[in-house]
Amino acid sequence: MHTLINDAAKQIRRGQSYANGQRYGDLLTHYECEFRKVNPGRYDGFLNYGLWFYRGSQFPAVQLVWPDREGHFPWEPNFDERFRRDQIILE
Repeated sequence: MHTLINDAAKQIRRGQSYANGQRYGDLLTHYECEFRKVNPGRYDGFLNYGLWFYRGSQFPAVQLVWPDREGHFPWEPNFDERFRRDQIILE
């Protein structure tokens, strides 16, 4: 999914913005993705460059979350548990 993240970064550089809790259909063909606010207590180990750059955890971050093959997100019923390890939710 590195390509997905890189594509989102390209869209942001072009002026697109993504809001917390909103779903967007412009990143994956036939699927929506959602951006979720990251809990600052979860930054360590995942956002180390941000922690270094900002000299602490006083910065906002969102996580790009994608669904399983049936379109279910990790917090929804019927999410395919085989995909749970593919992305750690940092809320």
